[in-house]
Amino acid sequence: MSGQKHHYIPEFYLKQWAGPDGRLCEYARPYDKVKAQMKHPGGTGYVRGLYTLKGVPPELEDAFENQFLSIADGTAAVALRIMLDGRKIPPMREKWAWVRFILTLMHRNPEGVARNFEKLKAYFDGAGVRELLKDYDKLKQKDDPPTAEEWLEKNKDRVAEISKLEVMANVMQSELVGNRLLSMYWHLGRFENLKHTILTSDRPIIMTNGLRADDSHMVMALSPKHMLCIAATEKVAHDVTSMPPAEIVETWNDRMARQARMFVYGQNDRHLRFVENRLGEKIVWSPFE
Repeated sequence: MSGQKHHYIPEFYLKQWAGPDGRLCEYARPYDKVKAQMKHPGGTGYVRGLYTLKGVPPELEDAFENQFLSIADGTAAVALRIMLDGRKIPPMREKWAWVRFILTLMHRNPEGVARNFEKLKAYFDGAGVRELLKDYDKLKQKDDPPTAEEWLEKNKDRVAEISKLEVMANVMQSELVGNRLLSMYWHLGRFENLKHTILTSDRPIIMTNGLRADDSHMVMALSPKHMLCIAATEKVAHDVTSMPPAEIVETWNDRMARQARMFVYGQNDRHLRFVENRLGEKIVWSPFE
């Protein structure tokens, strides 16, 4: 696919795994075996033209990446620095920025984009959208087709493309999910002097099947040494984080490798055999899948 690089795993996040030379280790299985390659964060976790809108003015083609996601990632990067450098939960403005970043990660990957667009196409192929055109006779322009059905048939792909931007932005700013995450208990963990460091992947969140339950929680790696746990209560957070540190990291790394779709990331290639035995299982990682 040609076009602009659209990162579904942002560079600012992956940079936490980069070494002094600015590169991290990308584990991938292009064919039968997993390969470990050292790459710059900007050279992985992207699809060219993933969010590009078709049939729209040129200035709108990459608006989702260049406007919405770039702003969301920029504000999330500020929140990340507070958690890593300040070693504290961010204040509310930056906390919301991190929540929005979490929501983008649930939907901005290639499968998430395809899933949301399929829903849109089904809507435009269905009878519901015709309600929107009930006043077509009053609104149509001189060169428009004589009937709403003909206009829809001619323009539904373009309208669906434009609507994709709005739909994706809305699901990535869900007040329902966002407010729930903001109201939960946040706990930062730091891991030192362990044999193995923390991995991440192209599906970098571990969560329960939904966030409404009293024992619901979500965990995310912030760096090779840091994790964030967001839990329904302080007790749940304690239960999740009370295992021995080495066991927490091993359990986390196992899940990262098993739920990854294409890429697992680390600081070096020391996890090659570990990832080789797990990458490709593609276990369910989100209630939205």
